[in-house]
Amino acid sequence: SGMGKTKLAELLRTIIKGDDGIFIRGKFDDQLSPGSALPYSGLASAFGEYCTLLEQMGQDEWNEVTKKLKKEISVDEGKLLVEAIPSLKKVITAGLGDAVKPLTGAGAQTYDFKDTGSVGDVTIADGRFPRLNYVLKKFISVISSTGDPIIFLIDDMQWADVSSLDLLK
Repeated sequence: SGMGKTKLAELLRTIIKGDDGIFIRGKFDDQLSPGSALPYSGLASAFGEYCTLLEQMGQDEWNEVTKKLKKEISVDEGKLLVEAIPSLKKVITAGLGDAVKPLTGAGAQTYDFKDTGSVGDVTIADGRFPRLNYVLKKFISVISSTGDPIIFLIDDMQWADVSSLDLLK
């Protein structure tokens, strides 16, 4: 602590924005004991910031992202994302509408979620979300392929949950 990481991050934000990049910052909360943080809370805060920035960028950028989401994310996958990270609702529903794309590949696997906890309506299996991890990776792939570079800074990783750490591997 006290090493100037926040100041360095803010300097990086200024540089990235100056180069037409997108700088997104998320933070894991230390309100709970280590290892028991709400799954994906730090990522959810970063995605919330992304959605706010996307709305501010203009209609062309909004349309590009939602068009790619419609192509790559199924309605069921979109519902899963919104259940876990409610701040994604507007961009996900704008992108998907009534389009239905069947799950294929690794996402087509079914998972036996046990009652060990929940986030929204998504039930945790042994502290992990295998299918949600898969869908979040698809979402990140979509938003990072829209042209402008995106830098994600996730603060306070010592408070991260196991599912978030698995996703970030």
